[in-house]
Amino acid sequence: MSESASPAGRRPRLLWPALLSIVGVAILCTLGTWQIARMSEKRVFIERLSAQAAGAPAPMPDSSGWAALDPAALDLTRVTAQGSFLDSPFAGVRTTIAAGGPGTRQLSGFGRWIFQGVRLAGGGA
Repeated sequence: MSESASPAGRRPRLLWPALLSIVGVAILCTLGTWQIARMSEKRVFIERLSAQAAGAPAPMPDSSGWAALDPAALDLTRVTAQGSFLDSPFAGVRTTIAAGGPGTRQLSGFGRWIFQGVRLAGGGA
């Protein structure tokens, strides 16, 4: 019987695949834990978004107070504004709209978002 056929001769050949398997399983477990944490963060965000979408929109603050506003506190806040469009050129941004999941009525494909300046009724643009 040769030495390479003995169990002691096989150990080094299986050592690297075993180590790589252990490292791979550890990486996959870490990624799975990260995805679970991310899912809970996303649920909190969706609940916050749903609560703000259900509320009534507030009037847009006067332009003199814009410098004092906290953007983080106003994130996703619905507002209403009255004014008239400016004669300045508009800005067009090309977009790709992702299709919604099954059962949704979202459009998909290419499109544009058009941004046009507005002179607010209370002053400011």
